Amino acid sequence: MSCFLLGAFGYVLYLIFRNHKLQKFNHHVADELDIIFRSVYDRVHVAQEKTAVKRKPKLFKNDPENVDLDDPGMLSTLITVIVNKHGSMRLELADFQAVDNDEYVSVYVDTKTSELLLSVDHAMEKKAPVTMVNFSDPDDGTFH
Repeated sequence: MSCFLLGAFGYVLYLIFRNHKLQKFNHHVADELDIIFRSVYDRVHVAQEKTAVKRKPKLFKNDPENVDLDDPGMLSTLITVIVNKHGSMRLELADFQAVDNDEYVSVYVDTKTSELLLSVDHAMEKKAPVTMVNFSDPDDGTFH
């Protein structure tokens, strides 16, 4: 019986030693992965800062071909231009309710005059010499 207990005790000590070794190995791997993740994060952060500067909305009149209409900054610039051109606006809940849930604004670019056209007429490209900027999904999730 004492041989069995001594053997069991030896086996438990072996398991403790093996688990300790595995734990040290896991900590070493975790430390190495942490270094790699921090390096990748720093590179991505630097790349994002560089592209953020490049993705500033360009002045439309200078380069109408390369305006990035998917850029959230461009939406802000668009609204700023509209309010600057037409003055302050008040939007009430009734204004939002007057718009159908299926309605959206089509964005067109007139390549001859370098103008941006915003319209709820979704067939304008057939009526006028403009190039349509096509968005894949007209429902942008905006509450109407």
